[in-house]
Amino acid sequence: MKSWNWGSSVWPQVPRKFLVPGKSRIDILVGLIHSSSKESLVKNRSLLRAAVTTAALSALVVQPMVMAPAAADAPSLVKIGVTAPLSGPGAQSGLAVRTGMQLAVDQTNAKGGVTIDGKRVKVQAVFEDDQSNAASGVSAALKLLTQEKVEFLIGDAFRSDVTLAIMDLAPQFKVPIMSGEAVAGSISKKVAADPKKYANFWKGNLSSDSYAYSMSTAIEDLVASGKLKVPSKTVAFISEDTEYGRTIAQLTGAVFEKAGWKVVDAETVALGSSDFYPQFNKFKSMDPGLVMGTFTSADSGVALVKQFHELGIHAALAGIYFPNRPEFLSGAQKSADGLVWATLQYDPVHSKTQRAFAALVDSQAHQKATYDIAAGFDIMSVALAALQKAGSTDVAVVDKAMLGLNYKGLLGRYDFDAKDHTVKSGPEYVVWPVAQIIGGESFVIWPKNLATHAAVPQVWLQGK
Repeated sequence: MKSWNWGSSVWPQVPRKFLVPGKSRIDILVGLIHSSSKESLVKNRSLLRAAVTTAALSALVVQPMVMAPAAADAPSLVKIGVTAPLSGPGAQSGLAVRTGMQLAVDQTNAKGGVTIDGKRVKVQAVFEDDQSNAASGVSAALKLLTQEKVEFLIGDAFRSDVTLAIMDLAPQFKVPIMSGEAVAGSISKKVAADPKKYANFWKGNLSSDSYAYSMSTAIEDLVASGKLKVPSKTVAFISEDTEYGRTIAQLTGAVFEKAGWKVVDAETVALGSSDFYPQFNKFKSMDPGLVMGTFTSADSGVALVKQFHELGIHAALAGIYFPNRPEFLSGAQKSADGLVWATLQYDPVHSKTQRAFAALVDSQAHQKATYDIAAGFDIMSVALAALQKAGSTDVAVVDKAMLGLNYKGLLGRYDFDAKDHTVKSGPEYVVWPVAQIIGGESFVIWPKNLATHAAVPQVWLQGK
């Protein structure tokens, strides 16, 4: 307790011998009462009443009594907050991610929860909608941190631009913060540039430079082997106007240029767009050898492949992300055949572990499992594993547990780099395979050690 402010209107009336610097008001009152006769107490009743009232109010309002911690202080519930696009153009993915995360929490709680301060406690996931908007994402994160008092924040669960805004909250709150599917390399660079500021921030997915490496290397290998025909080593990009879309186009283009390709155009369109006729007509005049589209919306992907073929563009076609959405294949149908895309991390047809997860999703969530559901399950599982390993919600202890976590998930093994706090990439960690849609089904075609099918020529380029 802090000592009393001697300038009070009440306390100067107390005999000086009781006013010992360093003593609290309550301690002084106890000494005064024990040292006084009954008569003097009655005589100074008004003084005591005022002093007791002042001290009591101060103890309750200004200076709460500090109690020694006990074993019962362990939380009875651990809250993990999540920001995700639950409405707007990213809602399909955001809602799927939420399904996976909630399933991970339910599975953990069914086993008794996580061990915190030696006590098994249940976990609650609290979700807030970011509407695919950075400002809304920050507001959602602040609500989770200040009102819900979450012990761990996953922000953002999906979007890179929202993550870039939320991560700047890290220095203000003593809470571990981790992103989900966000891939922008700028996230990792911010951490590496100022590790002290972002000491409690973690990036739960690979960076966009891994996308660039996987796609460009796969296409180079396919072209060299004759499996993919390109009229020329020129490429045109069309991407959603988000941090995710812009960054991937920029990085992939840079890798292609190092390999001797030429980037002839890089167009961006609003998130959720489905009219690409202006861009494709422009591409036709440029005659690129490869067209690459990056979209998180299945509807954008469907429009992309249909309009590409409708206009008869004679180029190889590749895509990033949108074929992960189950709505893409059902909407695009035969227009999707031959498309080369990244990245097929979730493949329950050819993975026994992922096939078992698909059955779990069907029985528990009553829906078909998707990449986003699997990714959500993995990200939440990483957070739960870190809390379990730490045995505490203290941010310093959890941060220490994140390094060397070595969690084996559905999509790979999750371990974090000490310099940029980003999930490590590579065959022994998380890898981004490149796939091709063949006969209405996606197969991994690169790298060779993971391939489930050989690449086939894109039929619209045969004889061209």
